Amino acid sequence: MSLDPIRTHGKFADAAYSAIRTGIRMGHIPPGTRLQEAELALQLGTSKTPVREALGRLVSDGLAATSGRTGMYVTRLSHDEIIDLYEAREIIEPQLARLAAERAAGSDVHALKDSLSSFEAALKANDYDSLMELDSQFHEIIASIAGNRMLAQARERLDNCIAIARVASIQKAHTRTSALALKEHGQIYDAISRQDGTTAEQRMAEHIRRRRDGLLGRTSAQITEAGKDDTSPQYDAPSSSEASVQEGGETGHNPNTATTSPPVARTSATISARSEPCSHSPVVSPQDSLSSPGDHARHLRYSDRKETPHG
Repeated sequence: MSLDPIRTHGKFADAAYSAIRTGIRMGHIPPGTRLQEAELALQLGTSKTPVREALGRLVSDGLAATSGRTGMYVTRLSHDEIIDLYEAREIIEPQLARLAAERAAGSDVHALKDSLSSFEAALKANDYDSLMELDSQFHEIIASIAGNRMLAQARERLDNCIAIARVASIQKAHTRTSALALKEHGQIYDAISRQDGTTAEQRMAEHIRRRRDGLLGRTSAQITEAGKDDTSPQYDAPSSSEASVQEGGETGHNPNTATTSPPVARTSATISARSEPCSHSPVVSPQDSLSSPGDHARHLRYSDRKETPHG
């Protein structure tokens, strides 16, 4: 974890908040990383007071969480939180894509095309930070074009969760993941530019399902492998009865073929309702955790399946 010293003529707390928030959303401070006031203050060149205020705001945003045992850490998404996130996205974002296709003006299409071109250039340059920003920007532009404030706000409330999932996705396999995203974004753009709302909606739904399946498929494989090796990943953040999820694997899903999204396996652990959409996973003591790596694999197994194209 490394942050540049802040320079501001405004409030140091605001500048510290912006710097740490950007570091988390860009993946420079990965999920599960402990957030220590003294270390952050040293890196940012400020006292601990503005850092403490900034960290409180990050907890409210859902980007950070606290534990009596570990202190404060960057939020990690649990298995069930990933499922919740993508179920919500699959309801909201395809509708935004359909509305964008129906309502897009020429200038809107140009803005979307410019974003797509910038994403392609960043992919060729292997510019990780720009890929993160431009991936988010593409979806934000679509939400803006759609012109439905309620749907756009609903998506915005999920934005920090999406950023954390995107960090894991691009960090683990960013070239392949981003290349697929570019292809799928291009298909969505083509539908919007033709004002084909039905196809735009379909392509966005397929894009979100593919990202979800790649994420959960990678998680299942990691946990199964951990069971074979009789080892578990080590994190600074406290362990959870749900495994920490790292996105990035891809399934054999064909983005050009419409499919029916099957139910996704949830963990048996109960997740209580939370006011923040990207809150941390429940913290459990070691004795409350599953007894062995094999139990973890059984607990979180994501069923292998072949997606059947519908002709």
